[in-house]
Amino acid sequence: MPTQPNLYSYPDVDTVAAGLRKYILNSQAAALARHGKFKIAVSGGSLPATLSKALLAPDNGIEGERIQFSKWEVFFADERAVPLDDEDSNYGLLKKDLLERIPASLGAPRVYPIDVKYLNDTQELADQYQEALMSSFASKDSVRLPLFDLILLGCGPDGHTCSLFPGHPLLREKDSWVAAIEDSPKPPPRRITLTLPVVVASFKIAFVATGAGKKGILKTILETEEGRSLPCGLVNEGAATAMPPTLDNVSIKLDDDGVAVINYNRPQNANALSSGTMRDLLTAFTWAHDHYKLDLVDVPAEGPIIPDTNIEILSKIHTLLINSTKPLIAAINGPAIGWGSTSIALFDLVYSVPDAIFFTPFVKLGIAAEACSTVTFQRVMGRQKAAAMILAGEQLAAADLERAGLITKILPKEGFMEEVMAIAKRMAKQPPLAIAENKRLMMEPIRAELLAANERECEALRQRGRSGEPREAIRKFEEEQAAKKKKKSPKL
Repeated sequence: MPTQPNLYSYPDVDTVAAGLRKYILNSQAAALARHGKFKIAVSGGSLPATLSKALLAPDNGIEGERIQFSKWEVFFADERAVPLDDEDSNYGLLKKDLLERIPASLGAPRVYPIDVKYLNDTQELADQYQEALMSSFASKDSVRLPLFDLILLGCGPDGHTCSLFPGHPLLREKDSWVAAIEDSPKPPPRRITLTLPVVVASFKIAFVATGAGKKGILKTILETEEGRSLPCGLVNEGAATAMPPTLDNVSIKLDDDGVAVINYNRPQNANALSSGTMRDLLTAFTWAHDHYKLDLVDVPAEGPIIPDTNIEILSKIHTLLINSTKPLIAAINGPAIGWGSTSIALFDLVYSVPDAIFFTPFVKLGIAAEACSTVTFQRVMGRQKAAAMILAGEQLAAADLERAGLITKILPKEGFMEEVMAIAKRMAKQPPLAIAENKRLMMEPIRAELLAANERECEALRQRGRSGEPREAIRKFEEEQAAKKKKKSPKL
């Protein structure tokens, strides 16, 4: 099964705010790494006041502890059909408790309130808010559902969240992103709300419940069958089984045993890592890490000739792999060229078909090695074998790398992915905290070394890209490839 929720308990609101700040900072950092923005949805109630305590606390001038409001896009998980200055308005509450108090030095978030022109027609109000979501999400991240980086929710004493109430027909709404409600059991009756599929699709979801009165309902939601059928329980259960984002260049397939399989689906380009593919790969890794026990990656056939603008994305992918607490399995079912060879040393287990070949043409292309391979290859295979791949650009077979220790095991080509999946499923059934702790112990002695290698290699890639040598080397390489293709073409 997918990962279960983390539950944090704090003695008072000030301590909640400190914990919430750290959680938001981590979510912000992950979002900015994915797409340069932080898209968040918030509810009302006591949350805006808690957010104010959390987000306006001093950051001590430390870069990683700074809230970057200028990169935020703030939406509302639900809103009442009232004027924005009404005491029942969630926007008005957030404005009073937080937005008006943000120092100019932190920048201003882009906030999406409802369009008050449509207050008399809640369906039109919902449709207009859905259009606002589509303008931000649909053309960039997903066509099927908006993918919020974080949704912060409250939990009502009856188990409601957003404006999704126990037993209400809106709990079954699956076609709309935003729904209208005319008969809210809690006043005011006329509202709009994000639908359940939108809420559970978020990268991260947090219930921020303050006050002793919330303890009983949270216990019911987390521990009883009755609680699982309440809106908060449905969010909790749904988030654990959320469907993955729909991406252009990478697909994510889910397994009931808790395995997420990430595949490249650009065969027309030999699975080369284009800028779009790298961004999708970062999104896929992040989503799988947040939602599933174990990540299994079908490694691409060919790596990229990396333009300078993509190096930052590549660095973030490597950092995510190095810092991942989940087991990572690489499955190589074809030629692994460039990144397809170097990246596998960052995985915990590597399986290959017998006829796979491994080739790193960095010197031939006039560029530098990546994926920490200048460290991992030497650490795993020894200096001479590492030099054969990186400096001499030798093409090695799967059997060579299995003997050298870079490949865990070579498996038969027939039924290859089925056998890899069987291994992944067995791992996914093991105690997850024990796996995470043992992986942490294994990575701790080498983590800093790998992160430093990633920085060095990415800087070397930048420097190489600024010189004229790679351009000439790449031109010659392309000419060689074109000549080979022409030679292989059948004569008429």
